[in-house]
Amino acid sequence: MLQFFQSNDLSALTSLFCERSQVVDTDPFTARTVIVQSHGTGQWLKLQLAETQGISANLDCKLPADYIWSLYRDLLGQAKQSPMDKELLTWRVMSILPEQRDPEFDSIRRYLDVPGDRDLRTFQLANEIAGLFDQYLVYRPEWLLAWESNNTLITSSAHPWQMRLWLSLLQVYPELRDQHRARLHLSLLKQLEALARPDRLPGHISLFGLSSLPQMHLDTFRALSAHLDVDIYFMNPCCHYWGDIVSAKDNAKRSIRNLIGKSGQLEDEDYLEVGNPLLAAMGKQGRDFLELILESDEVNSFDAFIPTSVDTALGFMQNDILNLELGGQFGSTDKLKKVKLSNEDSSIQLHSCHSKLREVEILYDQLLLLFSANQSIRPADVIVMTPNVADYTPFIHSVFKQHIHYGITDRSIMQQSALVGSFCKLLELPQSRLTSIEVMDFLEVPAIARKFNLGEDELNTIAYWIDAAGIRWEMDGRTKADRWQVPASHQNTWRFGLDRLLLGMAMDTSSGTFAGNFPLDVASGDTELLGRLCFIIRLIGDFRQLLTIPKPAREWQEAVNELLSELFLPLDDETLDLSMIQGLMQKLVDNTHVCDFTGNISGQLIRYWVNQQLALTHSSMGFVSGGITFATLVPMRSIPFKVVCLLGMNDGEYPREDRPTSFDLMSVEGARKGDRSRRLDDRYLFLEAMLSAREVFYVSYEGNARQDNKEKPPSIVVSELLDYTDQVFESVNVTRHPLQPFSRRYFSNANLTSFQKHWYDALQGEGNTTPFVDSDLEIPEELALESVNQLTSFFRHSGKYYLQQRLGVYFSEDEIDLKDSESFTLDGLARYKLSESALQVLVKGESIQDWKDEMVASGLVMDGASGRTQLDRELQHAMGIWDTLAAYLEQAGENFRGSIQLSGTALEGHLDNVGATFVLHYRGGTLRKRQLLEIWIKHLFANAAGRDIETISISRGKGSGGTGQAETGRFLPLPRDEALSHLEYLAGLYNQGLISPLCFPPEASFSFFEAMQKSENITKATDAACRMWNSSEFAEGNDIYWSRLFSLPQDLDDDFIARAQQVYGAMLPHWHN
Repeated sequence: MLQFFQSNDLSALTSLFCERSQVVDTDPFTARTVIVQSHGTGQWLKLQLAETQGISANLDCKLPADYIWSLYRDLLGQAKQSPMDKELLTWRVMSILPEQRDPEFDSIRRYLDVPGDRDLRTFQLANEIAGLFDQYLVYRPEWLLAWESNNTLITSSAHPWQMRLWLSLLQVYPELRDQHRARLHLSLLKQLEALARPDRLPGHISLFGLSSLPQMHLDTFRALSAHLDVDIYFMNPCCHYWGDIVSAKDNAKRSIRNLIGKSGQLEDEDYLEVGNPLLAAMGKQGRDFLELILESDEVNSFDAFIPTSVDTALGFMQNDILNLELGGQFGSTDKLKKVKLSNEDSSIQLHSCHSKLREVEILYDQLLLLFSANQSIRPADVIVMTPNVADYTPFIHSVFKQHIHYGITDRSIMQQSALVGSFCKLLELPQSRLTSIEVMDFLEVPAIARKFNLGEDELNTIAYWIDAAGIRWEMDGRTKADRWQVPASHQNTWRFGLDRLLLGMAMDTSSGTFAGNFPLDVASGDTELLGRLCFIIRLIGDFRQLLTIPKPAREWQEAVNELLSELFLPLDDETLDLSMIQGLMQKLVDNTHVCDFTGNISGQLIRYWVNQQLALTHSSMGFVSGGITFATLVPMRSIPFKVVCLLGMNDGEYPREDRPTSFDLMSVEGARKGDRSRRLDDRYLFLEAMLSAREVFYVSYEGNARQDNKEKPPSIVVSELLDYTDQVFESVNVTRHPLQPFSRRYFSNANLTSFQKHWYDALQGEGNTTPFVDSDLEIPEELALESVNQLTSFFRHSGKYYLQQRLGVYFSEDEIDLKDSESFTLDGLARYKLSESALQVLVKGESIQDWKDEMVASGLVMDGASGRTQLDRELQHAMGIWDTLAAYLEQAGENFRGSIQLSGTALEGHLDNVGATFVLHYRGGTLRKRQLLEIWIKHLFANAAGRDIETISISRGKGSGGTGQAETGRFLPLPRDEALSHLEYLAGLYNQGLISPLCFPPEASFSFFEAMQKSENITKATDAACRMWNSSEFAEGNDIYWSRLFSLPQDLDDDFIARAQQVYGAMLPHWHN
């Protein structure tokens, strides 16, 4: 008997299911079979049964296709797995496809003959064809049966090769002729039509919560109903008839047909003219399924519709759908009056955001608001669904972690496991450039680091070696030439860098080059670590070669197992991940063996196949986890929750598009009832989500562009919902959120809400920040000012000096930024290093050619013409400085050491390059303000010590470009008393900067002073200082020490102004350039 239970409430269907179970299930040891559309629905149903009955046991939840194949197995003696399973069919098609020589296959051969990996291309095409054949077997079984009878059918005229390929498949594998679903379906129906009840049938089965089924499956369940009870539990959004079937019972109800007075076949457009527009626009999939169910006269229908409360907008909308109404009216809507809602009604929420991150941030705040306003709603009452939850996973973790309990489901194993992700990356080694970044990523995977005993210190050392040795990419020069068709140079390869490190164990850098290699110093205690690194790189190279060679499936299994054992040491859950990979390789061997596929498989195909399998391996962990459930929108996922949230409802992204292949005969013929369509699925999912929400239905989308705030339309289903709310309600509007979570609108606009107290505190602070150190400290005796070097170090960076010298705080400010290509262009720091080293070579009179050889051998520049050009350019700059510097150096061969008294403290100093009338300073780079301050302090010391001399500075000219022009500046002599006075002030600032942090960034302070000199406008001067503070990546505002202590303009106070004017006001009158 076929029984049809329908309700608009899945909980009501669950109650009916429980009642029915108590009637029909007498043996507790006999499993009850329930057909569900997703495993999540089965899990939820078990929990509901346990809650209702106190226990849920022996409930066997199966997917429709799995259950029907179990019937073929039990009643027709088929194998556990279908020999026409899509994965097996793919290998079978791949084995015969290249052998097809008929003219119909000309287009196929042209595609396969395109240069590239033929194995991969053949497999991908075979996979598409197998998918189509799999669809035909379920949705168009009569086509394949007709082909077997040499009946071409009209549909195959567009692509006649498909019929030929099908027949060829059955010829090569004749055992498949009676083992495919189309033939098995006929055999099963024939057996079920017999009067005798077949053995091994259950006494009762239920179909719970399905929203669509192929006609073939429905026919099977109808045939089963002659021998056992088949209960169908269907969530019907409407209690009135909204299909295209006429019956005496239906004529007594409201129907679209009666309303428009049409007796013929209804078209989709007819549903849009009358009734409920949401049901008409989104309900086609459910409507078709309903019609397919009710086509049979043997169906006994039972209704359990439950009206919802109309006190809220959500309840009113659900009731409209239930009663086939619009605004509470059926039929004509000419006199439709808008419903006035309570000001507190937030049951339908629509939020326009700027990005996925903002969607999650806004959701977090809205949920907190909901939890605080309604104590009966708990995190477990909330489900959040997106078109692809993986796109939102990083943002969910960053926003919700450690705040609200949650679970994420529907993520592939690749997205959850670092071990699996690194394994997939290792499979890509043959196509990899083997860059320094890629190798470090491998080494930082916990299971790999554990295998080679690499802790954080060892990884940091290796990263330093890679950067300092100039390792960029590829194994060696020969491999570069063979794989990438570039010159066979070892420069910047792993061989190049490792040779430098190994040579550094025997020689130090000062020894110069040896056999064209420039040693990189390696500490004696790191010898064993270097050996491990060399072994790892050799191992990676060996596996790279192994993964390049095509081989049979069994040899691929051996190669992968060897890779796993040699490179990974799993722990805890990682062991399961490793076993899963090994299981995949066994599956490959089994599948190819069953299909008699014995050919070699290319490395690219293996990588594609493994990634394909891993992408299909999803975890259901997190679904109904006791906290907020984050999930992907999949059919029948919309089980009842108090709060249903949909994110990512963007135009063009949802509903998701159907993209059939160009040779899909089903798309050529057109859709039939029962056919699957992703777009129709998504529309019906949205409708189900609206109906499943008990108290709040929440929708968000990216409604404004991040770049220019340009408005973007939402998904068409959201637009249809907005059209409905505009027609029916007075006040359901889209809430448009600012781009940033710290917008003042969140704390001054009643329509916007934020629970982010740190943003509120920042905004309320009105520019006042809590100081990093809020109390003065004593000056320790060991830091008392005793030398000029202390003073110059302090003014070079007073913030860093305070944190390091006074507090002992050292930040890791120079995080190693590994590079993955040669130095085609040099950044400012690299150019400075070259220019400075070239200048030192000129000053010492050393060999220019030796210097060039060392720079190339160090990997700092490329070998060949490009590197020579870079070296010549920086050498030209150095020689420009040298041309000016040489004459002064001849006269400045003395050193000076002296001492002066400052407020009872002796200040000692040492000066180099002192001549009879001047002190000389020089550098290969441009002269920045912090260096100018250092020169000024030493100049003051020299004059305060009684040396009435000037100080000359020679540096690279700021606007010299490629000319190599030097810039010469000088401080003129000044009276001893004046020099002492200036030093007394600077010494006072030093002491002040040890008691509490001193805000004196040299560049920003100078910009402020300079602007004040020009305009005497403090606002303009403040703007100038802030621009300099944030002027570049290397600006003071981006310095980790400065930014930890101060922020401009907040800390640009009267003391800052006084210091800038006093220091630079004293210095600049004496500076001439």
